[in-house]
Amino acid sequence: MWPGGRELSVVAADRLFGLACIGGTSVRFLGEDLWAAVEELASQPGPRRVAVAYLSSDERLRLRRGDVAIVNASDEAIRGGQTAVAVLEAAGRAGVELYCNARLHAKVIITPGAVLTGSANLSRNSPTLAEAGVLSADEWVRAAADAWWDQLLRRSIPIDAAFLARIGSLPVERRGGGRGGGRGGMPTLSEALEGELSVLGDYLYGWYEQAGRVGRQVAAREAGRRGLLPPRIPSRSWTWYEWQYEPGLLKRVRGDCQGKPSVDLRAVTDADGRIVRFVAVEPKASNFIGAFRVSGRGYDAVVMVALRQNAPGLRLSGAAWRRQLAGRLTRGLEECPDLARRISNRPTNLIRVSELLALYRAGR
Repeated sequence: MWPGGRELSVVAADRLFGLACIGGTSVRFLGEDLWAAVEELASQPGPRRVAVAYLSSDERLRLRRGDVAIVNASDEAIRGGQTAVAVLEAAGRAGVELYCNARLHAKVIITPGAVLTGSANLSRNSPTLAEAGVLSADEWVRAAADAWWDQLLRRSIPIDAAFLARIGSLPVERRGGGRGGGRGGMPTLSEALEGELSVLGDYLYGWYEQAGRVGRQVAAREAGRRGLLPPRIPSRSWTWYEWQYEPGLLKRVRGDCQGKPSVDLRAVTDADGRIVRFVAVEPKASNFIGAFRVSGRGYDAVVMVALRQNAPGLRLSGAAWRRQLAGRLTRGLEECPDLARRISNRPTNLIRVSELLALYRAGR
């Protein structure tokens, strides 16, 4: 228990947050009600420990005296607008202990009565995205969260007045219009590549051809059998990708294609399997759900299913710039044949950020 805090019993937490007791545990999955739970946590007494990669809005959870917050306040995050100096300054004036950890990607809120962990940053655009989380009042979850927090804190740097003054002088490349502005302050992928913005590192990038032997019905049936797709999920909400099966490929797909949302480019290849042209940039990001091997009449494939959703921090909508970017990246392929060959031969069809930037520069 923190000094000055108020410890809540599991029973009280169940009543407060509507947690479901399952097998002696107290847990609740949060989807559409995630932000209501965040606001409920914000209204409770006692200190909070908040670890979120990006902090650019305190609308849903206003930090106060007694709180401790660890955020990514690196130069890249400040320049990219993912973490806002004004919000940090307001928290500092309120008496919040602030720390920076440039490697932080987690989103965890620890209160005297519960632990919330999920996908959402405390950012301006997070409430507009499809986020999810898990809320628990279990003592063992709290103990594990406490241990994780202590390790993270030891690897973090205090944000003091000198730190704030320095990052306050950094130019922000994604605020309003202008360079990397985009709609609602979010840059398009093209603008992010032009400005080499740090938000590029928040994504995986991949290419695919609009052809395959595994149909949507087969992918849905097999994913459903494995518990990967909820029943009645709308077809527009998910997609699938497939590879010809070979030993070790399923493990590579599972390892390489999860952890970050993926921005996908539709491509055309020649008879040797080399990419010769990019056709389009997908208007939604894909988030890894699962991968499996499936065999049928005429195919033996590794299939990956992914959730489609808006890309946090990037704007992928807009036909004109996506078409222009596909053309520019195609010119980059022509100028960099060795790079095109390397990308084409990668088993999981991923494109590294450095490779995407190289194609973009070469395609001027």
